Amino acid sequence: MSYLNIVEVESAIANLAGAYPALTSLVSLPNASIEGRTSHALRISNGGFGARDAVMMIGGVHAREWGSCEILINFATDLLSAYTNNAGLQYGGKSFTAGAVQDMMNSLEFVIFPLVNPDGRLFSQQHDANILDGWRKNRNTASSGGAPSKIGVDINRNYDFLWDFATKMAPGSPGASADPGNETFHGTAPFSEPETRNVQWLVDAVPRTRWFIDVHSYSELILYNWGDDQNQTNDPAKNFRNATWDGKRGLYNDAYAEYIPGDDEAVAAALANRMKSAIAAVRGKNYTAEPSYGLYATSGASDDYVYARHYENPARGKIYGFTIEWGTRFHPAWSEMELIIDDISAALMEFCNAAPCAGGMIAVAPLTTQLAFTDIPASTETARAIVFSVQSCQAVTLQVTAGPTLTAGPGTVGLPFGGLLTLSAAPSAATREVRLWVSYKAGAAGTSSAGSVTVSCPQTGGQWIIPITANAIAKPTVEAMLVLDQSGSMDDPSGIPGKKRIDVLHDAAPSFVELLGDTDGIGVTAFDQDAYLRLPVVQAGALGFGTGRAQAKSAISSHLTNLSGSTSIGDGVALAHDTLVATAGYDRRAVVVFTDGEENTSKFIADIASKIDDRVFAIGLGTVNELNPVALSRLVSNTGGYLMLTGPLSASEQFRVAKYYLQILSGVTNSQIVVDPDAFVGNTIVRIPFNLNEGDTSVDVILLSAYRKYLNFRVETPAGDLIDPASVGSLIDSAFTAGAGLDAYRLSLPVVWPSHSAHAGRWYARLELARESGPGVSDAMRDTAVARAQVVSHGIPVSVTVQARSSLAMTADASAQRGTPPSVIDHRVTLRQLGIPLDTGASVIVEAIGPNNDTSTFKLADAGAGEFTGQSNATASGVYTFRYIASGTSFAGLAFTREQVRTVGVWAGADDPPPRSHGGEKGCCGDVIECLLQDRGVRALLKRYEIDAARIAECLAKKRGGA
Repeated sequence: MSYLNIVEVESAIANLAGAYPALTSLVSLPNASIEGRTSHALRISNGGFGARDAVMMIGGVHAREWGSCEILINFATDLLSAYTNNAGLQYGGKSFTAGAVQDMMNSLEFVIFPLVNPDGRLFSQQHDANILDGWRKNRNTASSGGAPSKIGVDINRNYDFLWDFATKMAPGSPGASADPGNETFHGTAPFSEPETRNVQWLVDAVPRTRWFIDVHSYSELILYNWGDDQNQTNDPAKNFRNATWDGKRGLYNDAYAEYIPGDDEAVAAALANRMKSAIAAVRGKNYTAEPSYGLYATSGASDDYVYARHYENPARGKIYGFTIEWGTRFHPAWSEMELIIDDISAALMEFCNAAPCAGGMIAVAPLTTQLAFTDIPASTETARAIVFSVQSCQAVTLQVTAGPTLTAGPGTVGLPFGGLLTLSAAPSAATREVRLWVSYKAGAAGTSSAGSVTVSCPQTGGQWIIPITANAIAKPTVEAMLVLDQSGSMDDPSGIPGKKRIDVLHDAAPSFVELLGDTDGIGVTAFDQDAYLRLPVVQAGALGFGTGRAQAKSAISSHLTNLSGSTSIGDGVALAHDTLVATAGYDRRAVVVFTDGEENTSKFIADIASKIDDRVFAIGLGTVNELNPVALSRLVSNTGGYLMLTGPLSASEQFRVAKYYLQILSGVTNSQIVVDPDAFVGNTIVRIPFNLNEGDTSVDVILLSAYRKYLNFRVETPAGDLIDPASVGSLIDSAFTAGAGLDAYRLSLPVVWPSHSAHAGRWYARLELARESGPGVSDAMRDTAVARAQVVSHGIPVSVTVQARSSLAMTADASAQRGTPPSVIDHRVTLRQLGIPLDTGASVIVEAIGPNNDTSTFKLADAGAGEFTGQSNATASGVYTFRYIASGTSFAGLAFTREQVRTVGVWAGADDPPPRSHGGEKGCCGDVIECLLQDRGVRALLKRYEIDAARIAECLAKKRGGA
């Protein structure tokens, strides 16, 4: 026998696929070579493809290294034959039992790609006798300029790992070239070559690949990651992704070395040494096992590319990369090559025998190098995890052997779930992450603390001292004043069956009070033609039962309509503002106005707008013709607040005003709305999903429903744990409240149990009928006549709102270019994380509802720098409601959603100036006339009799101006 030509290589793996159809699959690679050849790989498994961790082996990358193809074909042939015949294998002095072969096949999938570079191999076998050292590259002529010596690209410098060596590597660092005449020419771009794209495709097509071996020659080496620089395990910031180190990689014993987790390096070294030992057992050959950099610095190489993928995108599985450099010549005499085939086949068999349990190693390394409790509000307790990576089939113990202690500063630290963690034995050495939790309770605001905790592993003798840093800040607080309309029109029907406007207020406003922070302040002001302080600012108190919350809810419930009252919004806002200014001890102020009518009595908004420096939010209950949104818009503009208009309400919109209050609450407290859907709960469990990410520090999961007593409301974590009202009290800084208008969970993140935690991932609000306590749909039907038909046909109506305190923030704005139709509405959404524009590929969808309940959906354009913009048309008078839904991934690659609602009113009277006083006292004749002129009915009556209302207003203005 002699070396195979390219047709024989392809025939060999095709024949194996034909001989073992139950165990193999022949894979056609998607990219034809430069000369039009299709390459194939062979997948081997006795348990279905994709069901197990895989070892991928490639060869024939460099054209002149002929024996690599034969090694891989021999390995596949021996494995399939021995398994099928229940036989062992013998390679010189190294043997494998039949049981060992069976174990390999029962544990792994094998992917064999023996000939990556067919064009180059063909050329090499035809021309190497006339080429010094033989041909290395493929046969791409694109960069050759017609010169034969400049044809081709080095396949093993064309992968997307530091490919741009001129920028990424130190000047003069060897290993790759931008010169097409050099045998290490790296191509015109990463993956510019079809051969490298085939390897990339194959790795993507087998996502459970955990080990990758690229078979080369020569040097009698077994190499493992990394190849760009020396390895180091202490400084994660020195990594290939960190542009700070561009231009510094590749030099020996300088400031830079490539970070590799200690457990990864231990596993890779153990497997490389297992192969080394197997080769030595065959016939005494002594190969060297070392990191790839030991040969020389490289960039764009396959072994580093596959290992780097996990660090570029943690969603990809970790793949250990190896390169075998067999023999001492590129294509030795066949008699020597036959011996080398035995050497390397034994090494590959030994690798596959050891890989599931990582060569018998116990590899443990901390992924957490410091516990940082940053900006923790005073007297608040939280927890952070020391995360360890463990790779071992054996049982492993981690234990705290000293601390945690604070050696400087106030506060207390502890081990909320003890200081001992034991991992049981596992069937494979797949990476397991484990956590030891340390708690910290902050001291006084403005203080800092420091300390440490020591963790040991008896099995390895490893010991790690983890420093602790902490600082306490004052808990940011806000004082909010609810400004509530009690004018006569509040006794009118709301549009919701059986509800007056005052009833809607009573139902919705408590939702704002229920979920304020414990140390936030709340007050209540009422207004008709005058203003009345119903509750000065008081601290809300504990979630669910704070004294201030109870007082505010009582003030709301006792808020009654003055049937003869007119509307002076300016009076109400002015009193609210003055009360907030006079109250000390809060960091921010906010005013939240609720009104159902057009102001018709001074003080008008225009009279007091210049003095307002609070954040002002307003809810307008009614149509644009009833509200005159001009004045309300000017009240909130440039304050950081916004106006929410309901338009006409109906039976299907029972949650709208409460949801507006909850959204305004998020604006007041600087939290983020994650999701905000409506739903129905019938005879099946309803799971409403929401994503949390690494930037979320706490979350409120809120249920609105008139029939909450008929429901079981729980929160489901990404791991399937259920949090209910009974269990939430055992979690750190978390609580459940059954409020006046809602039920809610407030959870501090991460949610921590003794053995695990929950933070980023897909969560669910879980709702089902409370059958164990009796009530169900039939009880809801019996208790309500208004919603009976709805309950019968759909189930119990609910609304779920999820709000998170987060460093990932969305802002939304909608504004009409002109107030009267037809108009164009401009939309702008921004996304920031840690104050930095989010540029991770997010998108923003807008769900629009027009004045006639006509709906549409459109996507905002990505304007760059975390900004999204668009426009829509407003052709009819009325309220336009826009729901902005942003989705994408955070800086850590984790999914997020954000939602906000904005409203815009356009109508024929939008260009009219808002009412304002012109001097004199309340009740003077001029003011009465001016008030009447603001009424649309009066203006219509005057018009009928051809009386010019504008002329009367002008006369009044002139009279006041001359007075």
